[in-house]
Amino acid sequence: MSDSLRRIVAIVRADFLLRFRRPSTLIVFLLLSAFAYVWIPAPSTGRALIQIDGHRAIYNSGAIGMGTASLGMMFVGLFGYYVISNAIRRDIVSRCGVIAASTPMRSGEYLLGKFFGNLAFLTVFLAGFMLSSMAMLMVRGEARIEPLIFVQQYLLLTPAAIIFVSAVAVLFESIPLLSGKLGDVFYFFFWMTFMGLAIGDQVSGGRMQWARCLDFSGFGFMIDQMTRTLQTDSVSIGASSFDPTKAPILFPGLRMQREWIVPRIVSKLLPLLFLPLAGLFFHRFDPARTRRTSDKSNRKWIGKI
Repeated sequence: MSDSLRRIVAIVRADFLLRFRRPSTLIVFLLLSAFAYVWIPAPSTGRALIQIDGHRAIYNSGAIGMGTASLGMMFVGLFGYYVISNAIRRDIVSRCGVIAASTPMRSGEYLLGKFFGNLAFLTVFLAGFMLSSMAMLMVRGEARIEPLIFVQQYLLLTPAAIIFVSAVAVLFESIPLLSGKLGDVFYFFFWMTFMGLAIGDQVSGGRMQWARCLDFSGFGFMIDQMTRTLQTDSVSIGASSFDPTKAPILFPGLRMQREWIVPRIVSKLLPLLFLPLAGLFFHRFDPARTRRTSDKSNRKWIGKI
């Protein structure tokens, strides 16, 4: 292993262990898992995960896998940033960054380490949520569990969101203006802008196909594939009322279509361009540039909640 790779791995390992030793990580995971039970109600309540023209979808691996993957996708996109966007700031406050800056470590190595640390945390966190959702299928499911189909739904929907949030967190923390409260507010609108473009493509009937490459949230892909699979626009996801007099429908889960292969690949690669941009702004723990961040280290009120 080269010295450069060894330094990157050390940063990733330190971030990973620090985050998973925190009680707040367990609390957030338990809350997200508990919310899945609300998101996917028992059919006896008159509500179901997926409602299609009044019919409810049978609780199989495709339906619950897609439903919980969409919930995980929303969590990563909307709240994941606020959970991980303190990696560089933590090193400033603890003075560990000053020590790291005095070593032969390059700024690019440090930022890559933080990016992969964010990536590892969100991936493991979401994988744990997926396993808990599989367990829920055994409780409320109406069909045998099919792990490969379950995993497929997560792989189709969540990777682009994880990469996007991990890269944006590094970029915003490297820019002094966006490393504080302004960055917290700006991120929300930044994320919603890309989500709006993806949904706009579907609303326009596919006349904005370039927006598919910016579908970091996966919502555009999900809407398009559900419309194609179910042959209707009357679809709702998440604790939706259904007509009990109508027979349930079997939903096989999302499938990758040929026209979506390139856009989904591009949506995973584009966020990586944020990392070289972060390198241009990175302060390398210069005290003159990090004093403001250190003085306002308690500003992460959203993250604390």
